[in-house]
Amino acid sequence: MAHVQNYYWGDLDAQGLQILNQFRSYYPSGIALMMDWATFHTYRHLVKEGIPALLQTLPQ
Repeated sequence: MAHVQNYYWGDLDAQGLQILNQFRSYYPSGIALMMDWATFHTYRHLVKEGIPALLQTLPQ
């Protein structure tokens, strides 16, 4: 997968951002889709209390 463009689209919560961080450690040129401040602000009316992230790294 080193010669293809990789994309990640996940939830805008602690866990989704944690997974994005891990994804970027494997694929530094990877692109996050709809995981930016503009998207967050567009849908901020849907924000709810979340669950804190407990897992520090994802299993391989």
